[in-house]
Amino acid sequence: MEGGLNIAELRFLMAGATQVDMTKPNPTGEGGWLTDKAWLTILEMSTKFDTFAGFDDDFITNLGQWEKIYNSATPQSFKENPWPGKWNDLDLLQKTIIMRAIRPDKVIPMIQKIIKKQPELGKEYLTPPQSDLSALYKDSKNSAAIIIVISPGADPMTEINNLSAKMKIANKSISLGRGQSGKAVDAIREAQKTPAKAGTMGTWVVLQNCHLAPSFMPQLDALIEEVKYEENSSFRIWMTTEPSDKFPVTIVQNGTKMTSEPPKGIQQNALKSYNSISEKDFDACQKPVAFRRLLWGLCFFNAVILERRKFGPLGWNKAYEFSASDLSISMKQLVQFLDFYDEVPFQALTYMVAEANYGGRVTDPQDRRCIMTLL
Repeated sequence: MEGGLNIAELRFLMAGATQVDMTKPNPTGEGGWLTDKAWLTILEMSTKFDTFAGFDDDFITNLGQWEKIYNSATPQSFKENPWPGKWNDLDLLQKTIIMRAIRPDKVIPMIQKIIKKQPELGKEYLTPPQSDLSALYKDSKNSAAIIIVISPGADPMTEINNLSAKMKIANKSISLGRGQSGKAVDAIREAQKTPAKAGTMGTWVVLQNCHLAPSFMPQLDALIEEVKYEENSSFRIWMTTEPSDKFPVTIVQNGTKMTSEPPKGIQQNALKSYNSISEKDFDACQKPVAFRRLLWGLCFFNAVILERRKFGPLGWNKAYEFSASDLSISMKQLVQFLDFYDEVPFQALTYMVAEANYGGRVTDPQDRRCIMTLL
């Protein structure tokens, strides 16, 4: 809107080329390093935009230099890999269009560069915010559910428990599945009868894994419909679910919604781990120095093994579903072991964390060896 981006160029970046006639042959030949599709993109942008006029001919002239950029591990670093001639003076959006043709895998880092350099945006627009359940609670009401859509590896239960403890509100957690629907109905009805205390009434019912109980969802929908709206009521129905097409539309439309995904990157992982620890738990250990140092090691270890998953079979031989509960139980054991022993029992701690808590999910012997070595 402010004219900072050329809309035609932006559209070309998003939609790509449509040209199918090769007016000039691919300079790298058949089966060369540059695909025919990429060459067609270069031909189209050279005729479509004045900015790129003559780029196709210049590309052929400097083919060796462009091949070096194509083979580079960091082609988006223009200091290490300067582009030939005047093309090094293009703006970031125009360079991203060329990058999309020759190295599409580097388009996201290029777009991140654009966002970082915008004075109105900046680095914080690239960092997913930490989930704030207290803000979610304030936006919600007692007569509609709070729905947290989770992805594999994400577990918001620790944060829900910490928030309920902080607000001094009781919560009843039920993991849905076969035979649990009756317990859920009883818990919801019982929670609404909790007597008023200090101007509030009610308690929380947390229904976990709602996607595993599709047959119970219509009954739950009717139960929520019966709840009368009360402004000061602290009663809430929390629901965690993976994406599901069996979810009643009315629950989704009326509810307060949030997604919970595993954080990306070691820094974000470590931050999320620390944000899940309450002040009380942080000061609970009788050996505070040892505890804080070992806790950092534990959070860093947790972040590393979660990040390894994105490398597929190079990270782990099997896709293990490490969860927040593995870290939570390891933290509790850390406090217990440090309080019980005079010296830090490294051997026992290593065994419990790597072999029992996290290792309980690991079935491949080489992965078990790897997780022990990492810890």
